[in-house]
Amino acid sequence: MTELHTRRDYRTLQISTQLTGDTVLITATGEIDLDSAPKLAGALEIIDASRDVVLDMSGVHFMDSTGLSVIIRQSMRKREAGGSLLIRDPAAPVRRLLEFCCLDHFIEPRR
Repeated sequence: MTELHTRRDYRTLQISTQLTGDTVLITATGEIDLDSAPKLAGALEIIDASRDVVLDMSGVHFMDSTGLSVIIRQSMRKREAGGSLLIRDPAAPVRRLLEFCCLDHFIEPRR
């Protein structure tokens, strides 16, 4: 019998942070919802607002309005301090949500 508590839940939000030159790369995988959005907010909040941040969301397959709220608030905070927040490679459901809400300007242009 497999123990359920030992299996990794794909919905759990995982966040990693890496400094690449002058930009901070945050990679998120899992789901961003009411329960996990504070984790994303915390990861963005500890970065100096004047730094540029790229948020890789290729592994995020669900995001609700609380995730959108985090992105909007953090983008405004960064813009006021001279930094920026861009979203890299959002998974299709996240891309559709951003486009539907007219927030696709947060998506990093394809390289």
